[in-house]
Amino acid sequence: MQRIGGSTLLKCLVAAALLAGCGAEEELPAACREGERAITSALASAPGPVRIDGVALSGCMTDSADAAELQQFGGAVNAAAARLADIAAERPASAEAVRLGYLAGAVERGSRQSQGLHYELRRRLEQELGRVDRSSPAFRRGQRAGLTSG
Repeated sequence: MQRIGGSTLLKCLVAAALLAGCGAEEELPAACREGERAITSALASAPGPVRIDGVALSGCMTDSADAAELQQFGGAVNAAAARLADIAAERPASAEAVRLGYLAGAVERGSRQSQGLHYELRRRLEQELGRVDRSSPAFRRGQRAGLTSG
């Protein structure tokens, strides 16, 4: 059995990863590119299933989408989260706390299916959540729903 050097092995792994993604030309669904307003409007139905033109928020978190599209989606999610957190921080029993919880759950659900590309989105969302009572019943109800159907 021939031994492979560390740098050769690393090059092979990178090449294999690149080749694995070559056939997956999946585009981010159009609904996921509609921005903060669409996300905020869709979240009005939380803790029921939240959809933007039939697409779950976690469905917007695909590994094979264009990096610029993922950045645009992440920016919209974080802007919506910031607005919701402004209210939820002051009113932990509010509908906004439920919606923020749902958004957090949906992002967690979507990132479980990805290969780490959504780390920055989750990190920035965590910053917004830092000022909110995540143990409030409203937030937790939304989060459970987001994890289930988000």
